[in-house]
Amino acid sequence: MSEWWCQRATEYLGVQQFNTWRIRTYIVRADERLADTGQGSTEAVRALSQCVDGIARDHEYRLFHRGIACAHYGRRGFTLALAHFGLWDDMFETFFQAWYSPGETISEFEDLTSRDPMLCFHDIPVLLPEIASVRSHILGAIRQNKQMSMESLLDGYMLVSPPSHG
Repeated sequence: MSEWWCQRATEYLGVQQFNTWRIRTYIVRADERLADTGQGSTEAVRALSQCVDGIARDHEYRLFHRGIACAHYGRRGFTLALAHFGLWDDMFETFFQAWYSPGETISEFEDLTSRDPMLCFHDIPVLLPEIASVRSHILGAIRQNKQMSMESLLDGYMLVSPPSHG
């Protein structure tokens, strides 16, 4: 019987900065012996966050270049999920992109679409608490009537300790 449900090793790499992007990055491994020390994940996050900038978006969207990445080394390949934040008109939104590679090289990555599973069962305990914490951080600042830009609020969030992941 497959052991897909077993707990996966998760490692927080910290906040990484690439040009205008600031991304909290995690690695999830199906097998703790997988060789990536964070270098391959970091390179993939850098390259693919730049791809987001190349996606044609309507003028009604404004991206903040702040987000959370989950690099998952699974049994069948490597998936990178990126939740990032912006505005749709005046509404704060979470945008989501995911890529998959049967190997570990950036050149093999393909953009996942609505036909594909975009978020693994093991990535949920990483990404959802982060997204919920971003929401709480921003709402808390708004309730305190802090007059700060969304970018500043998100930068402040990048400095707080990561939420616990279960």
